[in-house]
Amino acid sequence: MQHITNQYFKTGIQMAGVPLPSTNSARPVGMLKNCPAHFQTPLMSVDKLAENLGISSIHVKDERDRMKLGSFKALGAAYVIASDAAEGDVSNTTYITASAGNHGLSVAAGASAFGAKAVVYLSHLSLIHISEPTRLLSISYA
Repeated sequence: MQHITNQYFKTGIQMAGVPLPSTNSARPVGMLKNCPAHFQTPLMSVDKLAENLGISSIHVKDERDRMKLGSFKALGAAYVIASDAAEGDVSNTTYITASAGNHGLSVAAGASAFGAKAVVYLSHLSLIHISEPTRLLSISYA
């Protein structure tokens, strides 16, 4: 077996114009306060699991209702759109993606929340899975 060392480990690939991930947690917290779809998600106590593990308590953050998307994974693109909105008006901006899942929902939800437009290209095989959340958000898809 041959092992190859990742030369970009802990540094990433430096590309002009592409920002590195932020370590500033205050920025997204501040942007969430301005997001009309944001609300604090509840902690749920999982007593039976705690009992089975022999510990006093376990709490699980319930993200199922976040932005009506059913997944915390759908926050990434919405965060980018929120960042753009924090820098200026996005009402004349259209965000376009091809996705069969959470990313497309995130683009659509973020655009909807901040007054932008979104076009999400989906495979015909994805329509059953994605139609309910997009209907709830009043988002059209291509």
